[in-house]
Order: sequence, then structure tokens, then C-alpha cells
Amino acid sequence: MSGALSGLSGPEFARVTAIYDRIAEAAEEAGLRAYRPHRSPTAPGSQMEPAVVWRTDFARVTGADLVVAYVGVPAFGVGSEIEMARTAGVPVMLVCEADRLAQVSRLALGSPAVKRVLAFENHAELWHLLVDAIRSVHASPKLSGSHSSVERLATDVVTSAKDKARRKRSRAERRRAGPKPGLVGLLA
Repeated sequence: MSGALSGLSGPEFARVTAIYDRIAEAAEEAGLRAYRPHRSPTAPGSQMEPAVVWRTDFARVTGADLVVAYVGVPAFGVGSEIEMARTAGVPVMLVCEADRLAQVSRLALGSPAVKRVLAFENHAELWHLLVDAIRSVHASPKLSGSHSSVERLATDVVTSAKDKARRKRSRAERRRAGPKPGLVGLLA
């Protein structure tokens, strides 16, 4: 599961983690083992290095059968995890209070990984909606090409790095050659 954890006040942290626990209970009722980031070594306040937190979250998200993301509180990490899921072919379900849904980012709502958006009024309704929806989404196959999507992303990153190095070499060669006659040279 994914949800805001950093930068929350004490009462807000308690409110959202109660929702996260409800999501985990529904996932377990639907037959999945839930990862609870607020109860993990990566939770805010831990001494874990940021790079280790990223690797841990990346492994959890890309190895999941389904990501349930609470989007009722804006969070950079949630958006990152939705994108991690998309690149790995992991389906995502967004959950949010009905009265907060209008403030949810259209970028998150429009992600191709998002298979369902559930708006709830209370914790009891959330649990019932989630159990049925998780069973339904979990029964569907992962997004097409899950491993090939990650491999394509890695290839794109490597290709992009090679292109950047090639452009840098080309700029350096042009500087060594000097300005072309009739043109004003600009500093790069």
C-alpha cells in the first residue's frame, strides 16, 4: 500500500494510518498480504538512509501484485510509487474520501496503471468497497509486459545517458573548433 507519511501533524498521521490499517485489513481479507509502510523500517523517524528507503520501496512496489494508494493527502512519494508500479506493470487502485476526490491530482487519476478509483464516506464502507475491488483487480492479469516494461525503462535510461554523453562530446568538439565565420559564439 502507498500513502502519505512525511510531514504530517500527529493527529493527521494517526488519521491516515488508521485508513492504511483498514486498507491492509481489507487486502488480507481478499487474500493478499499487505505491506504497511507506516509500520516498516522505512517509516519517517527511522535512521534509514534515503537511498535505502527508495530501494526498499521500489522493490516492494515492483514486486507487488497490486498497489493500493491512498490519495486523500498529497504526497510526492505516492506519485512516485504509482509511476514505479506503472513501469513494472503492477495495477494500482486509488482510494480517497469522497469529499477529497476533487483535489486529487489528475496526473495520478490518469495514470494507465490505475484500474480503479474508490471514493468512500467512512471506514466501514472503505473496507467493503476494497475487499470486492481487490478481489476483482487481483484476479486480472498484471499489466502487459511487466518485466519488459522495467527492462525498457532501464534501456531508455541507459540510451538517454549515452545520448547525453554524445551531445556533451559534440559541444566540446564545437568549442575547440571555435565559432563559425559570420556567427556569434554563445557560451554553453
